[in-house]
Amino acid sequence: MGTRRKKPPKYIEDHKYSEEGYDRFLTYFKEWQKKNIAQISLKFSLENDKDILEQLSNQPSKIDYIRKLVRDDIKKQEKKKLKQKAAEEENKERKTRDTPKGRKGSSGYRSTS
Repeated sequence: MGTRRKKPPKYIEDHKYSEEGYDRFLTYFKEWQKKNIAQISLKFSLENDKDILEQLSNQPSKIDYIRKLVRDDIKKQEKKKLKQKAAEEENKERKTRDTPKGRKGSSGYRSTS
C-alpha cells in the first residue's frame, strides 16, 4: 500500500509546476525545516490556565508575543548577572583594599609555632 499524496495547491497548478517539480520542492522544504525549524508544543489546563489562554488569544501574533516575553526575560537575567558580577568585583576590591599589607591572617597576630 503506497502513501497517499496530497494534490498540489491551486497556486502550484496555476503556475504550471509539474507534479515532479512539486515533489522535489516538498522534499527540499521538509529537509530545510528539519535543519532550521524547532517546534514546541504546549498544553494548558482549561481550568487552571484560563488567564494565560485568554491573554494569548488576544494577541494578533502568538509567536511574536512569546518571542518578546522570552527575549525581555533574557535581557532581565543578563542585567541581573552583570549587577552580580559588578558587586563581586567590588567586594574583591574592597577586601584587598581593606587588608593591611604584610598581614596574612585575619587575626593580625603572628603565630609562634
